[in-house]
Amino acid sequence: MLSRSVWWHAVLKDQIIKKVIETTKQVTDSNVISENSIFNLTSKWQTEEDKTIELRDLKGKTLVMVMIYTTCKAACPSLVADMRNIENKIPKENLDGLNFILISIDPKTDTPERLNVLL
Repeated sequence: MLSRSVWWHAVLKDQIIKKVIETTKQVTDSNVISENSIFNLTSKWQTEEDKTIELRDLKGKTLVMVMIYTTCKAACPSLVADMRNIENKIPKENLDGLNFILISIDPKTDTPERLNVLL
């Protein structure tokens, strides 16, 4: 028998997967960005491939995002595993409409090399 918290976590993951699939189907090729969109943030982001991007570079796909840091020993490994599990449960035909994003909250420590080890 599943504990209440484990059951809730499993139900929540299934709900997230369903929502990701629904949202992916709704994404359009429109070039219009709402003024409230996160794609309007102008901060620069460094990828694990050491490329500089802005969030607007990710526009056009559904984003599945989670914040982590590579020295985290508690929740972060579980969050990364959850992202992999979600990706594995999404039907292959819907994966082209998705970007899975891990955002470091410790960019000084989380170099592209460290992030590649994690991935």
